[in-house]
This record gives sequence, C-alpha cells and structure tokens, in this order.
Amino acid sequence: MAELTAGCEALVRGEITQVRLERRQRTMLRVGLQDATGHMELIWFSRAAYLQRVLSPGKIISCFGTVQLYHTAQMVHPEFDLTAQEGSKDEPYQPVYPTSEVFSAARITSTDIRKFIRWIFKNLTRYPENIPRELEKKYTLPPLADALYFSHFPKDLAERKNKWFFRIQFEELYQTAVQLHWNRREYTLPGRSFTAGDDLQKRFIDTLPFALTAGQGHAVETLRRLSASETKMHILLQGDVGCGKTVVAFIAALKALAAGFQVAWLTPTTVLADQSYRTIAAWLSSVGYTAHCLTAHTPATEKRNILRETRLGNVSWLVGTHALLNNSLEFSSLGMIIIDEQHRFGSAQRLTLQNKNPQADLLMMSATPIPKSLAATLYSDLEILSIPDLPKHRRPVQTHLVPPQKVLPMYGFLEERISQGEKVFWIIPRIDEDIRSSRMDLEKRKAILQEQLPQQRVSWLHGKMPPREKEAILQDFATGPAGILLATTVIEVGVDIPEATVMVIENSECFGLAQLHQLRGRVGRSSLKSWCFLLCGAETSPTSVERLHTFCSTHDGFTVAEQDLMLRGTGEVLGHRQSGFSDIIYSDILTQAPLFQALQKDIETLLIPE
Repeated sequence: MAELTAGCEALVRGEITQVRLERRQRTMLRVGLQDATGHMELIWFSRAAYLQRVLSPGKIISCFGTVQLYHTAQMVHPEFDLTAQEGSKDEPYQPVYPTSEVFSAARITSTDIRKFIRWIFKNLTRYPENIPRELEKKYTLPPLADALYFSHFPKDLAERKNKWFFRIQFEELYQTAVQLHWNRREYTLPGRSFTAGDDLQKRFIDTLPFALTAGQGHAVETLRRLSASETKMHILLQGDVGCGKTVVAFIAALKALAAGFQVAWLTPTTVLADQSYRTIAAWLSSVGYTAHCLTAHTPATEKRNILRETRLGNVSWLVGTHALLNNSLEFSSLGMIIIDEQHRFGSAQRLTLQNKNPQADLLMMSATPIPKSLAATLYSDLEILSIPDLPKHRRPVQTHLVPPQKVLPMYGFLEERISQGEKVFWIIPRIDEDIRSSRMDLEKRKAILQEQLPQQRVSWLHGKMPPREKEAILQDFATGPAGILLATTVIEVGVDIPEATVMVIENSECFGLAQLHQLRGRVGRSSLKSWCFLLCGAETSPTSVERLHTFCSTHDGFTVAEQDLMLRGTGEVLGHRQSGFSDIIYSDILTQAPLFQALQKDIETLLIPE
C-alpha cells in the first residue's frame, strides 16, 4: 500500500482495521485497510448499511479499483472479495475481471464472474485434445486443463506466464499453423498450364505509351512462368500506390485469354469497377478483345444478357463487384481470377468466386504492402510477388503536418494551385456532425471552403450516395470546372485523376498510417509536383503528432507498412488477412515468429502421410 500512486489501478489485499458509517448529506461507509507496508481507506456511498454488516474489523479482503489521494490513499466503490482469507496460501492471487456497462447494470461484479469460472472448472470434465502427443512431449506442454485453471488462479505469476499461459498461446499458434498447412495443400492442387499467349502479351506491351519498370518486368516474367506450370497459381501481387500493378495483372491474364479461357476481375466498389472496366476495355480493344462489366446497378436486361453470354462462353473478360459472387453467375471456362484490393474481401467471398472453377489460377492484388515479418509467418501459404519501384516520372508527394493556426494561410496556396488548372482533394473522416466531438463534418467544411474560396466550385462525395451519382461527381471533378472535391475515404482506392496535385486530410490523427498512405496516393499520379497536408486538431496527443511527423518523412509504402505494424501491433494488421483464421488473441505472431516457424516444420512432418 505504501507504493500506491494517484490515478493507478491496483489490486490490494489487507486486513480491515475499522468500519465507520457516517451520516452527512450522503450516507458514507469508510473502511480502514492495512497491510505490512501501510494503510488506506475504502469508501462506499451506495449499499453502505449492507456493507457495514458484511465488512468487519479483522477480516482479510482483496479489493480492486482506482487509487485517489486525499490525506491518505483511497479507493471509492472498489470491487472486493472476502474469500481471500480462505485458502490464501493455496491461492495467493485473485483474478480481477473487467465488467462492462451491461454487467454493471445487471449488478454482475468481478467476484460474480470469478464464481462462475470456478463453477465451470468444477463441472467441466473433458477438454479438447488438439495438439498431437508428439508435440506436447517435444515442447514440454502441461495438460490444457491445468493451463486454463492456473491461468485464472495462479500460485506464481512467473509460472503463469512461462508455463500455463504459454500452453494456451501454443494452442493458438498450432491451430493457425495447421490452417496454413491445409491452405498450402489446397493451392498446390493441379491447375491449368497456359503455354500459349506470349505473342498476345508482346503485342499488348508494344502498344503501351510507356516502358515497364524493372519491377513490373520481373513480375510479368514471374507470372508468365507460374501460369505455364501444371500447378494452380495462388499469388499475391503487392506494391506501393501507383507502382503499376493493374497493367501487370492484365498482362498476366492475357495468357488465359489466348488459351480460350475466361477472366474474372473482382473489385470492392462500383467506382473502382467502372474505372477498371474502362481501362481494361481500352486495353483489350488494342489486341482485338472486349470486356463486360457487372455490378449491382447494371440494368436488368443487360444483366440477363451478361449472365447468359458468360454461361455460353461468349464473355471473355468480366469486371465486377460482389455481383460476380452471385450464384446465378456461371462461367463456361473460367481460367483466371484477379481480385483487386484483396484485403477488402473476406475469405468466404474469395472462396465463392474460386468455387466457380477450382482449377482457375488466382491472382490477388494489394496496395497495402505486407511487412516482411508477417510475410514469413501468417502469409507463408501465399507466394508473394512485389513490385518495389515506381514509374520514373513519378515524383514524391511533399507531405506536411499543418497545425490549426496554419490552416488559414493554406487557402491561398490552394487558390494558386487551382488557378493553374490543378485539382484538390479534401478528405473528411465523417459525413454527419457528432455533438460528442469537435471533429469537422462535410457540411461544416463545405461552408468554410465556400467562404474562404468563393471563386472556386466545391463538389462533395460520400459513400451513402448512389453509385451512379458518385461516378458522375468523380467524372465531373476530373473534367469539369470543380477545383475541390470534398469527400470521405470513399476515394481511397480506384480514383486516378492526373490533374489532382493536392491532398488535404482533415483530422489526420484519426487514420492509420497505411490508410494515410493510400489517400496520399490519390495525388502525384503525373509528372506534376504534388502535396499532401495533414490537418490535426488542437487536442491531438503528442504521440499522434510524432506518428504523423514520421509519416511526413516516409514515402515508401513498404516502410510505412512496417511502421504501421509497430505502432498498431498485430491485432489490427492481422485483421487484413481475413482468411478464415481463428482470432489470434493470446499469442503474438511477431515476437513468437521463431516458435511459429519451427511449429510449421513440425506440422509438415506430422501431416505429410495424410
């Protein structure tokens, strides 16, 4: 007790020295508590009369709460447990469980939860046996029943961490490694060998008004080799924003097209589907092929025609959104599946498309690079192909953190850029006003922009608009008189407007580094000099400001991915995997990477005979 400080949460155990009920404006129960190092007070305002009967001098009590200092250390309305005096030598530590508002409303305390868990251990007689005996013996693992019990009611904290809790972590790592093993087995099934199509690829490359970068060239050759293999291709093509993944994937798919097979190109949004369709249709026309587009907003008559012609094999290339996952869509001879922005789809959705022809090659794309530390572990069932370089004409986007007092002078700079025929994106994190927050919303910011830049036309865009309206607004912004597009993160992917040279991100502290990098990638898509301004609120924490300064000095997407991983931890980053894995809660795939990789080798040895 002598070491307690104001504001800390603490679990203390001691002997009750006095219990006093004080009747003032509010009835208050004051309980004195002491241990070998000092003393403190426990205060209750509710249930005071009842607690006076329960708590009496000489009893041993464990309590948990936030420490306050008022003449002496105090806890107001702490959670407490009187069972600490019984069997304290056998159970020197008592678990404290967090209670939500729902639990509090139901008057369920940490003590109640502890009783529930004791009841479960008393009545549970069988535990799952997931880990083979060979691995339990090799890694000296205790029984799962003991590990679970002593993780809740440990006799020694070091033993809890190194023995009991480790057993639970191992269980989690084992299940993840087994899933990866079967994923690898699934994607090494026989596929189709596309040996023709080299001439078609060369014809298309010769029509391009630019030369492929070294990274693009290497990726094209790698995909050409893999598509000629008898094994089904299962690969993730990753690269920084603007590195040219789309043209690489297109060139790879020409092999399937030349062999007489169909290509499915899946995108997460209607905006991206429409833009991808226009680009792909133009490219295909240069080599004598056509494309079709299918989304939820395709007119009914056109949709029926596309479904019929796809089933008959007359549609060679189909671009679309989740409409491609519909059971009514059947392919005659699907040869290659390309999934753009793959992290935006769940594993079940990707599997639905793959099941339309299990032999079809699968190529996924992501503009959010996977950190190397994850590539060797959680993504080890995938072959990852990276495009490390950008086109030579691309210039790094100058990125600056703009404090509130510097926003006003920035408007003059925006006016100057727009007068040169350039365009400005202004990103807002939310559509509607939130009375609980001082963050800007679309309506407020639009009014301010019209006041500060009265000569400029301001368009706005958000995800609740109908797809056709969003497409019309983007098209008008790209070719029309509007100089500023005020939008939410709906423009994060699939927007390519070369004239856009300025990106302003409001409340930038609300976004992760990877998302900021995606947004920044909407500008700098030509040889024009470009800028990204990060606006942050006056209440932004020093840690967030430091994080944003780091982002300003970093332009490489692979470096941003590593930094994002370090700042946010594995919890959020692993969520992008979305491959049907059980939630990784207790283990850490990064700090336990050597153990995980060793476990993967053990599983390969154990499961090969099956």
